[in-house]
Amino acid sequence: MNFTFQISGMTCEGCSHKVKFLLESSPKIREVGVDLTTGLVKIKSEILIEERDIAELLIEHPKYKPTTPSIFKNNEGHNSSFLKDYFPLILIFLFLISLAIWTSNLKTELFMNYFMGGFFLTFSFFKLLDIKGFQKSFSNYDIIAKRIKLYGFIYPFIELTLGWLFIINYDLFINNTTTIIILGIGTVGVVKSVLNKETINCACLGTVFNLPMSKVTIIENSIMLIMASFSLIYKTL
Repeated sequence: MNFTFQISGMTCEGCSHKVKFLLESSPKIREVGVDLTTGLVKIKSEILIEERDIAELLIEHPKYKPTTPSIFKNNEGHNSSFLKDYFPLILIFLFLISLAIWTSNLKTELFMNYFMGGFFLTFSFFKLLDIKGFQKSFSNYDIIAKRIKLYGFIYPFIELTLGWLFIINYDLFINNTTTIIILGIGTVGVVKSVLNKETINCACLGTVFNLPMSKVTIIENSIMLIMASFSLIYKTL
């Protein structure tokens, strides 16, 4: 399992090496990665690691204080349920489906355009509410955002643009092809995180809602990929 903590008090490379050494001294912890710039510490362990465990390992060095950022909080061990965790996502999908049905008069192509347009507009809105927080969260699993910081900042604007292009029925070949590319790349990172059992949160709704990264995220992306692919095929028939 993978865990992420924020540790304050690290001011130099020596501090980061010290924290890494102290944490790796625990037999519970298999691997430690320290990012001095952000103060984030990523830990791999076969068992649950909590904030108090980190505090105990650093107790003789009070300048280093661990916390668990809300966007990385692990849902294991907490009183939660599928409906509670994913209620915002379910509600948004139900709203978008009902709106697409109403505006499309059940015409297949229009339904998909309005649904995907509404999807991108809604999701970009939540990302833009805290674009810096989104970028940090997104870069923890997206394969491009991990390497190119700027991508995390422009991604919400890509979604915003795609949303309007779908709504106004712009060139559907361009819209759907772009959707397949960006969501396809994003899904690779999501699948990798889920398979590695990383305890990070999905950034699909920005930092407003703490949705856990799980198979549901893969299903969400897959639905959009299938719709975009079907729309391309449907257009050529």
